Formats: sequence, C-alpha cells, structure tokens
Amino acid sequence: MATKLPADEVIALYRQGSNLRDLADRYGCAPNTIKRILERHGVPRRGSPRRPTVQLPEEDVVAAYRQGGTIAGIAAQYAVHGSAVRTLLVRSGVELRPVGRRRGSTGKSTKSKKSSLPKREVIASYKRGSTLKVLAERYGVSPSTICVLLEGEGVERRKSGDWESVPPPRVQLPVGDILQAYAAGDSPRAISGRYGVSVSTIQRRLREARSASSRTRKE
Repeated sequence: MATKLPADEVIALYRQGSNLRDLADRYGCAPNTIKRILERHGVPRRGSPRRPTVQLPEEDVVAAYRQGGTIAGIAAQYAVHGSAVRTLLVRSGVELRPVGRRRGSTGKSTKSKKSSLPKREVIASYKRGSTLKVLAERYGVSPSTICVLLEGEGVERRKSGDWESVPPPRVQLPVGDILQAYAAGDSPRAISGRYGVSVSTIQRRLREARSASSRTRKE
C-alpha cells in the first residue's frame, strides 16, 4: 500500500498540518502506512498533531446546545472535536449540563426530542441505508432516540447482513462538491460528517471519480 501512495504529496500535506489519521482517511490506508512513508523519507514527526483552526458559528452552536443538542452531536455536525465545542460554550458563558444529560432531562427527554425530529426525513434516510449512528449524529440525538422513533412509526429494523442480498439504494451525493472539498484538503472523515454518510462512502466516491477521470484521459 505504501509504495502506491504519492509520497511527495503525503509529505507536503503532513508538513502543512495534516495528521496521520487525516492522511490515512484521505488515502484509504492505515495511519501506520503514512507513518512508514514519513520515516522512510526522514520526515521528523510533530510532537502533537495539529488541525487547522475551525471557526464555529457561536450563536448557532450555543442555540443548538440550549435546545438540547449534545456536545458530541454538535461536534459531529461541524466535523470538529468535542473539545472545540466545549471551549466555545464555556467561553460564551453557557452552563454545561452533566455528561449524558440533555436539557430538561426528566425521563421524558427522549420522547420530547423524538417528537421534534423530522419523522419522514429520518425514516426515508434510514430506508436509503443510513445507520442509527449516522442519523443520531446528523440530528444531535442518541441512536436509541432514532430507534424509538422508527419503532413508533412501525418501521422494520434492519438486521446485520440484511444488505448482503439486497443492497441499499445508492445515496445521492454532490460528487463535484466532494471533489472540491477533498482537493482543498478536507479529509474523508470531515466530508462524511458534513453529508451524514460513512467515511467508506466518501472514499468509494473519490475512488470512482478518480477511475472515471483516468478512463477519460486514456480515451
């Protein structure tokens, strides 16, 4: 795998601030593969990985948290680490809730949060192949909340392996926008969080786009 990667490009991105995990996601390999490339070319490792500073919309983040969103859910929405969201909230003077408790948690929080979700949209996304975890991160709730909504609407839950015989419909994604974001330095993980799909889905679309581009050049 390491010999097939563009070493010069990997080194340049690493020196610009990308960390091993970002680069591994970008090229669809293990972080150790990136590490071996850097070591082979004598690139000194950074003491701690650095990510570009992301400017979060303070008012939107605060509003989302006060409406019951979790730090993890908001972080997933903006493709940042939870510590970035927590720091912003503290700096804005927001009183943080105890870990694991949502706003107004009295045993009825799941029911209240479930009723505020766009049911048709959630059900349609689930039937197209989105997992409970992906939907939970997209709407800033727990997977169990999504599960309760689906069961309440009579939606049959998928079992492990259900997609092996009948694959889910292909999710429609703006491939052009994804390619631009990737070319600008965004990692597949960051892009996947933006569109609410798995990292492997983004990696697959990038591979397909590269193959199509290669075939076009050959023709």
